[in-house]
Amino acid sequence: MASAGIIVLAEDDPRLRKLYTDTLTASGYHVFSAGDGAEALGLLSKVTPKVVLFDIMMPRMNGIDACKRARGIVGDDVPILFLSTLDRLDVLRDCMAAGADDYLIKSDSLQTLVERIKQWSRLGGKGQIAERRKQKLEDVTHELEVAKPATKEPEVLSSENNEDVRAISAFVAEARVCAGEQFGKTVAEKLHLIGYVTGVVEHWTEATGTMDKNFNDYLRGVLRETGILTSMEVAEMVTAFDELSKDRNFANGREYGRNDPIKRRRDGDAYIPVGLSAFKDQVTEKKASA
Repeated sequence: MASAGIIVLAEDDPRLRKLYTDTLTASGYHVFSAGDGAEALGLLSKVTPKVVLFDIMMPRMNGIDACKRARGIVGDDVPILFLSTLDRLDVLRDCMAAGADDYLIKSDSLQTLVERIKQWSRLGGKGQIAERRKQKLEDVTHELEVAKPATKEPEVLSSENNEDVRAISAFVAEARVCAGEQFGKTVAEKLHLIGYVTGVVEHWTEATGTMDKNFNDYLRGVLRETGILTSMEVAEMVTAFDELSKDRNFANGREYGRNDPIKRRRDGDAYIPVGLSAFKDQVTEKKASA
């Protein structure tokens, strides 16, 4: 069977990456896959794809940033599609503004994925996509503007408007210093780090009487305040929280995050947070014994 063309796929979940790769390969495409945005950009400098697929939430470089850079590599007439767990106008608007043409919901069927890929691969290279993209962005932006009066923007907690977010963020920042400024670059480290923040927020929620908001409000606020995740990545994470909680690295980080503040309160300022540096030590020990 003749190849239907090249697909460049960026998805950090290895199970989904394999599922999408196998599905598209069975449909005749030659798939080059990557685990993050930076790796995908490297592939785009070597191959000419029919369609590019980006997950939104990825380590090292997220899909939004990768899409912006990819446009400079592939030009205007290669379709770029996003894979998302969210079906929201604001997410679509951000994707389109970054240079994307469409986005697919991960809960949709694999048949829908293949059909949309085929549709876009037929449209690519015909000089029509850039104009479509511009019009789509204008349409979505207009829809958001129309919808604004009917919905009240939720309060975004930050150090400027919430003392607990300020205290938790400072504690997390101290823990990150112990682990080194490069900590969080790999998938395993990022999952451990997000789990650690989750555990710290859980402890603070239970231990203090001043936190009057929902747990998720504080978790979102601290993740944004510390720069660990963007606003869009935070929304993706909260939506996929149950699945994320099953990951071993996330679970280990969460446990450390719950315990570190307890030890700090017991031992005072002499205590140094170990939840992140302990992860690095474990990795070093494994490498040494291998």
